[in-house]
Amino acid sequence: MSYVRDQIVRMVQVNFLCVHKKLRSKRLAPVLIKEYWHRTLNPKKLIDVGFSRLGERMTMSRAIKLYKLSASTVTPGLRELKLRDVPAITRLLRDYLSQFVIAPYFDENDVEHWLVPRENVMNSYVVESPATHEITDFFSFYSLPSSILHNPNYSTLKA
Repeated sequence: MSYVRDQIVRMVQVNFLCVHKKLRSKRLAPVLIKEYWHRTLNPKKLIDVGFSRLGERMTMSRAIKLYKLSASTVTPGLRELKLRDVPAITRLLRDYLSQFVIAPYFDENDVEHWLVPRENVMNSYVVESPATHEITDFFSFYSLPSSILHNPNYSTLKA
């Protein structure tokens, strides 16, 4: 379902890159795809499997140091989304989407289905105020594993 000018309308939603036929020769897809961003988490594995490579003046140890994550987050209250957060997330999502003339409609069942973390499928996190315990923000991303062929050390790559 979707909102259309403050009304809930039942409709089909297709969620993949689709460019109008008249714009396909304008090389718009690469511009849109540039918005898709990867953050390297395991440079050694990515280089070993051929997904990435070291730059001309980059060593493996420098790459590992460059992409190393800090031990703790700089965002106070950041944690994995829990089932008990669904009502708050639903409110946040609806409030955000209400600024658009057309937007997907999510009830609590939809939020639970699409956003509650599931291993190897969905990762979702909330920011809970340490002072008030109010959920102030959230984000999610899906897991997109790829099979690695002909590598003795690795069989799967999560992108």
